[in-house]
Amino acid sequence: MPANLISLIIAVVSAVAAAISVIFAWKATRAAERSNTIALIAGLHQLYHSEATFRATQRVWALYRHYQGKDADEHPITDRQAQQFVAETDRFSDDWKAVHDATSFWRYLNLLVNQGFVDEPIAFGAFSSPRILGFLYPIENAFVGEGGLAYEESLRSLYDRWKARQV
Repeated sequence: MPANLISLIIAVVSAVAAAISVIFAWKATRAAERSNTIALIAGLHQLYHSEATFRATQRVWALYRHYQGKDADEHPITDRQAQQFVAETDRFSDDWKAVHDATSFWRYLNLLVNQGFVDEPIAFGAFSSPRILGFLYPIENAFVGEGGLAYEESLRSLYDRWKARQV
């Protein structure tokens, strides 16, 4: 056999082996991404179902109902109500801590959705109703102030995306 033919056979075998290696590497990467996503969702689930988050969520719903009455599930609080809450609530009170804890959870979830780590159906279906954002985003706006957060980073953007899915 001439040397050129042997070199050609070796090159073809090497190319096929490289292609097979790329396929296996791609499948391993997909499996790792899937495992990471599952672990992330499990961690979010564990955080959401912690005692602290449960109590914060319950307290925020009570505050929401206090400001909105029976319409708490239908409409966000007004800017005026949010400004009143921010102005009158002691920063060391249980109410403030509950709003802070609930806001932190939803802002973290918003970040993960924006980065593509969590899909919207999971974000909007695996945890308490996103209606709670109707209380949290006006408080966030009143506390941070106009222009304090980019829209995509705000809870308002998460609320708006959720509302758009409701139609």
